[in-house]
Amino acid sequence: RLSVGPPDARLQRTWGVAAWRPAFTEYLHACVERAIARAGRGEVPEASMGSVVQRAIDSGLSVEAVTVCDSPYLDIGTPQGLLEAQRRAAADPPALLGHFRGQRT
Repeated sequence: RLSVGPPDARLQRTWGVAAWRPAFTEYLHACVERAIARAGRGEVPEASMGSVVQRAIDSGLSVEAVTVCDSPYLDIGTPQGLLEAQRRAAADPPALLGHFRGQRT
């Protein structure tokens, strides 16, 4: 089960890249159309990609994951994360990349 949590949640895995087949593209388009319809009725639609992926799984679409790194996730889209990445790169450049292994989880 996918968990959509707050930024400070202590989750063991996260996803940062996704690739999908046409079946998921069709599913995503249908989700967007439903969200637009709900917004037109004044409802606030769910905007999380994780929740769309979970609903796709619940609907029977297949989802696979590959662990590509043993290092903790570092969000360089935040000032704190970017500063931490710069600090780590200066201290030990290879450590910033982690240990890639490509195992399916």
